[in-house]
Formats: sequence, structure tokens, C-alpha cells
Amino acid sequence: MKIVVRFEVLDTKTGKRVTDKDGANIKMILPHGEEVIARWTIRGSAAALPDSAWMWDTSWDIPPDYPVGSLDYRIVVATKDGRTGTFTPPIQKTATADTRVRIID
Repeated sequence: MKIVVRFEVLDTKTGKRVTDKDGANIKMILPHGEEVIARWTIRGSAAALPDSAWMWDTSWDIPPDYPVGSLDYRIVVATKDGRTGTFTPPIQKTATADTRVRIID
């Protein structure tokens, strides 16, 4: 199985989107410490869908023996001018629901 994460990055100082032209280093950090580099890419095929959105994208092949349970990843951004930021997906937990990504058997 594979998990794919697509996302936007905004510079809160300028309000502009961060793209590959900004020289940012963006990666997904997994709970066990593995770092997966994100890339700036078009969603779908540029030839088939010329108006498709560009966004950051990363994916991870889940090993067959990876433990079941929640996958609490985070996205880390480092800009070429030395600024950093971390995004952790919000978690909503109730007696009947949990919004975290989960590895199931």
C-alpha cells in the first residue's frame, strides 16, 4: 500500500504560495523518523489536463510489516533564507471517531 499526501505551502509573511522556484526544502517526517522529500508537481497529466493544479506531493510505500495504528506524520518546510515551519495535521478525537491517518490490517 501507499500513502500520498498533497498540499499547499503558503508564506505567512508574504501570503504567497511557496513553489519549487523558491528553493524550499519540504519533507514529510514519519513517526519512526524516516524523511520523505516532497516535490512540486502537477496533479494528473499536464498533457491531458492542462489546467490542473500544481502542488506539493509526497508519497510513502507502507512496508507490509509496518505496525497497525495511527500514522502521525508532519510536514517540515525550510526556506533558502533560513526560515522553518512545521505542519502537523489537526486531530479530532471523539468517542466514535478519530481523524488521524490509520494503518489497518
